[in-house]
Amino acid sequence: MYNNTIGEYNTATGLNALQANVSGTNNTVNGVAAMFNNTTGSANVANGVAALFNNTDRSNLVAIGDSALYNNGVNAVTLSDAIGNTAIGSKSLFTNTIGTQNSAVGYQSLYFNNTGINNNAVGAYALHKNVSGSFNCASGSYALHNNTGGSNNNAEGAYALFTNTVGSSNTAMGYQSLFGNTSNNNTAIGYNAIR
Repeated sequence: MYNNTIGEYNTATGLNALQANVSGTNNTVNGVAAMFNNTTGSANVANGVAALFNNTDRSNLVAIGDSALYNNGVNAVTLSDAIGNTAIGSKSLFTNTIGTQNSAVGYQSLYFNNTGINNNAVGAYALHKNVSGSFNCASGSYALHNNTGGSNNNAEGAYALFTNTVGSSNTAMGYQSLFGNTSNNNTAIGYNAIR
């Protein structure tokens, strides 16, 4: 908290943690360079090396894991950009810049998300390549892994909707269900269903 002037009720442990903070309040930070660039963001939790590293003024965020939500808030313009995100896991939501209300739990889940909103990813590499897709739910390792812009998809199970990139409004439940899907409005339930 080297630059802190009027910020109150902050807790920071770790070399360069909350380094640039000026007036941000109620932040809990633990880890080397965690929330390093924060100046006015408040009510955030960052736990892990470089967690929320580039966040400057966004608030109400949770980043647990090294480099979780690393780029959050970069290029944010409106007050509704890059808020309400939760990232738990190493490098989860790493690339997120203005996406809001996303939840990522698992190693590199929602890693490439940039502008996508209201996504929920649980499992290692779940929704890993998502960039702009929104309102997706992926539960299971590699679920919706290759999705980039598809929206309103529901994938439950490891590798469910794995190949999907821009297909929307699909529901896949079960290991590798709709594995090779690239289109819209499909439903598959069961192990390897409509693979």
